[in-house]
Amino acid sequence: MLKYLLAGLLLAGAVLPSDTLESQGRRWTYYSVSPSAPGEPPPLILLFHGTGGSGGGFLDRSGWAETARREGLVVVAPSGQTPKPEEKPAFLTNPRAWNVGQAFFKDSTVDDQAFVCDLAGKAVETFHADPRRVYLVGHSNGAAFCSKLAASYSERWAGIGCVAGPILAPSARLSRPVATCCVFGMEDPLLPVAGGKTETPWGSRVSTPVGEMLSHWGRALGYEGIAEVVSDDDAQRTERYGDELEVIYLKGHGHNYPSPTQPLVDPRFGPVRLEVPVNERIWDFLKNKKSPGLIQTGT
Repeated sequence: MLKYLLAGLLLAGAVLPSDTLESQGRRWTYYSVSPSAPGEPPPLILLFHGTGGSGGGFLDRSGWAETARREGLVVVAPSGQTPKPEEKPAFLTNPRAWNVGQAFFKDSTVDDQAFVCDLAGKAVETFHADPRRVYLVGHSNGAAFCSKLAASYSERWAGIGCVAGPILAPSARLSRPVATCCVFGMEDPLLPVAGGKTETPWGSRVSTPVGEMLSHWGRALGYEGIAEVVSDDDAQRTERYGDELEVIYLKGHGHNYPSPTQPLVDPRFGPVRLEVPVNERIWDFLKNKKSPGLIQTGT
């Protein structure tokens, strides 16, 4: 198993520009790709890795660095904090992650949501990005974190993309609907479509059926109906919950991020299928969405 973990963790990322930001009494590292000569203020994507990952590695191997160069985007990928900041990061025992209520973060006082607001403001200022077109995209734990950020600060984000992660819907409707594109593997053993108890590298958990999570999120966005099937073929099924929630189910795919440049992290994450260009699908759904633009440096 460890050879697969190391392959995923050590893949390129060092060639990407990196910087740091002081927030919440800690120093955070982030990596970025930006247009060489932007014209109009470019869109900004904040990209969030899964548990045990890093910003630079995920930006590179997820394919979003190439998508950014092709589409003229700014993509900024921070690295999460570890549960034990005084120790070195370790995939199994001290993983970088985003706090969405995991047991290993129960004693943490860091507010990583406040950090993201600080980072968004700095990135808009540094890269002269469009403050009305700031998007969040994440994988696994990073995807759950995107939904948490959307619920907490719905005025700030133009849209979110969530791949293979739980969608954490609040009990009440969001103050404004945040456009959401979700991607799930139909053969994901860590987040099974039918829900139930699963084993992860960090312990067992019981997950809610994906359809139930999506119905809750649809209601939080203001949609009370059932999902409408938009397309269905051998590789994928796409459903819509109104205008603001699109869901792509990848047939024959597991938990790995569906990118040709993403190595197999662990064979227990399930099979890989790459016929569907996931990054392009997410961006096509989100790119025309806008927010009120309430991104301010240092807020």
